[in-house]
Amino acid sequence: MCLHAHPVHLAYVVIFFEMSFSYVNDFSDDESNDEEFQPLKQKKRRVTLVWLKVQEFDAREDAGKAVLLDGSWKTSSSQYSNDGHKVIFRCSRGKYRTAECPAQLYLLFHSDNDKVSLFKTNSEHANHETNPDRGLPHGMKMVIRQLFNEGIRKPNFILDTLRNRNLSEPAKAKVVYYLQQLRREKYGQPTVSGSDITKWCTERITVPSDKDTPFVLNYLVHAESLNIDEQDLKVVISTRRLLENMQKSELLQTDATYKLI
Repeated sequence: MCLHAHPVHLAYVVIFFEMSFSYVNDFSDDESNDEEFQPLKQKKRRVTLVWLKVQEFDAREDAGKAVLLDGSWKTSSSQYSNDGHKVIFRCSRGKYRTAECPAQLYLLFHSDNDKVSLFKTNSEHANHETNPDRGLPHGMKMVIRQLFNEGIRKPNFILDTLRNRNLSEPAKAKVVYYLQQLRREKYGQPTVSGSDITKWCTERITVPSDKDTPFVLNYLVHAESLNIDEQDLKVVISTRRLLENMQKSELLQTDATYKLI
């Protein structure tokens, strides 16, 4: 009895779906309205980023220096995984959330060693000028260079001087970028790494024979992390004469200088 009942049940199911399909088709052909039944909006496909490893560093401070000295990158997010600590950077030159630059990069601080890997997306820079200096006339550069050598080195002061001389006023961003170039030419890179400071201190930690030659009493340099809260820098410098004078006094006056260069 079960062998005969099973085929009948299957036939019933097939007939049911055929009738249902026919019913829907008849309803769609005769009574549907194109204005009432709009097609569903297709969801935007999520762009899959392709990350390419472009460089590897042996020291953490060298990796941070390579990213921060460019001036185009800003920390976007960070996350931890079995591979290590990943710090993601976005291009800061595009308009945030409205016309963002698609270029991105991240640093991977490996969990099993001290190496740091630099990854970049295959997307090129867009939605901004990749070279803000482009378009600044050569004659304008010569004028700004002359003002810089004369001691006028603030963008607003330079723009005011150009207006007073009835010269065409360039975009402030281009003036700022060109001033950065002039400062690098005159003073070198604006920042130093933790390893540079450590090397400088170790070369001057020996007590000199001259009483007025400064030397390093002690130093502490923690620059491995990109997190400011985890960084620390302390360098104590003095001379033999100053230390001898301290022994003759019961009072100590301390002072500090703001924005010391």
